[in-house]
Amino acid sequence: MFRFKINLLNTFVILFLLLFSFSSYANESNQMLYKKAKSLSVKHPEEARKIAVVCLNNSTSVQDEFESNFIIAQTYLNQGYYDDAMKYAFESGKSEALLSDQNKFDLYLLKSDIIRIIGLYDFANQYLDLAFAMHFDSSNAMGHRNELERQIHKFILLIKEKKFAEADALRTKLDAPTYIKSRAENPHLDAIFVLYTYEIWIHKSNFTAADKALNEVIDLCKKLPEINAYYIALSYIYKGDLAFLSKDYTGSDEFLITALAQNKILNNVKINQQIYSKLSRNALAQHHKANYASYTLQMAKYDKLIDTIEVKAHNTIFSLIQSELDAKVDIQKNKYQIYVVVAIGSLLILILFLSFFAFRSKMVLEHKQALARFKEFNAKREIQTVVEPFEVAVVKDQTTKQIVPEETELAILSKLKKFESSNKFLNSEMSLAFLATLMDTNTKYLSEVINKHYVVNYNLYINRLRINYLIDKLKTDPKYLTYKISYLAALCGYASHSSFATIFKQITGNSPAVFIELLRKEIESKAAVTHED
Repeated sequence: MFRFKINLLNTFVILFLLLFSFSSYANESNQMLYKKAKSLSVKHPEEARKIAVVCLNNSTSVQDEFESNFIIAQTYLNQGYYDDAMKYAFESGKSEALLSDQNKFDLYLLKSDIIRIIGLYDFANQYLDLAFAMHFDSSNAMGHRNELERQIHKFILLIKEKKFAEADALRTKLDAPTYIKSRAENPHLDAIFVLYTYEIWIHKSNFTAADKALNEVIDLCKKLPEINAYYIALSYIYKGDLAFLSKDYTGSDEFLITALAQNKILNNVKINQQIYSKLSRNALAQHHKANYASYTLQMAKYDKLIDTIEVKAHNTIFSLIQSELDAKVDIQKNKYQIYVVVAIGSLLILILFLSFFAFRSKMVLEHKQALARFKEFNAKREIQTVVEPFEVAVVKDQTTKQIVPEETELAILSKLKKFESSNKFLNSEMSLAFLATLMDTNTKYLSEVINKHYVVNYNLYINRLRINYLIDKLKTDPKYLTYKISYLAALCGYASHSSFATIFKQITGNSPAVFIELLRKEIESKAAVTHED
């Protein structure tokens, strides 16, 4: 009997050891899979997602579920599917109270990233504030890394909000010796930071510094396999933009094709849309009709896909944030903090609703103001045609000496009328000197004639001709209402989208997008009235 008890005890011990060994092996195996999935997520997101799904199905703890859902969310973010990225990000935080501080920190930054990319900056700042509110031991490497990472996230968000002065101040801070060591220890974060300094340099028109930053990022990417392919592709897209600005269209095409190759496996839809949009721009500049048609078709496909993704993402985010607030209330409902949590939750919801209605009221007011400017502009028709010179000619001061000989003045006026009907003003290379050459005169005479008879300077004269030409196209040919603003800018002779938009607004009172939308509604309204009649 005693021997039987001993044998039974030995059996239990062996079974316990076997179970413990199996559990340890399974845990070790899962950790290896998580590590592999995480490394793949930045360049092979679909493969990483398959591994993470397997881990999720085999998860046995809150930590397992968090890591699996977190990696899946990252893979969708890396491919530009923000709706799915948000769903899995929120799923990974469903047991937030049980997560470690490091897990919470990583989750707040992930949520902030996703929300920032689709343009909801206020919500992105809220999650970033949660990350900044967390305290870590500043004496160890992880604490330094976390501090660097949240500062870089703040830097990117400031740039996207176009708060360039604040962003530049933070750039200076991150370039200080305090952060240099931390950046060197975390080269993948350093690469991301340097990449986004590009936008600071572009804002300052420092193209040399911008190009230097991109070259530095590309060099870092070649040495670091863990760098996200998204940032590598973005670097080459920006290189393509710089080449385009210097009119090196062939070089621009090469950089964009390289970006396309970098994005082939990652297959980020937003990156593809940017690449084809810029390839289309290059083809237009080079008069490659076949390439332009092909690239525009691809761009339209991704435009439609991105619009669908972003609409779904907006709806999902508002729903998930509300659900998250509700869940937090439920978790605390049996504890003494229930009243505080409910009050905070109610306040947050109230703030969200007030913000929403304030935003909506602001948008309604802006729309009314834009509509008023549109109607006023159409009533005045300031740029419908260029004002006839002799109708606005200033009465000549008899005491002022005639600068341009009268015969020359009449000849220039006659040539200007021919110029206005020739559409040569659409040439992006057109300048006062160029036009003077066409008129067989000098810039001083030409400028004087334009100032005297049109009561504007040369720049406004050309800009009115170009904008007038475009508005005539928009009103007479409906297909122009569907074109991208960048295409319309190029059509009018503007190499820069931003300069075109600024000039258009100065002349019409509204941005191109707002003007086109109002014009479209006006045309639809007239069509509806005609149909009823």
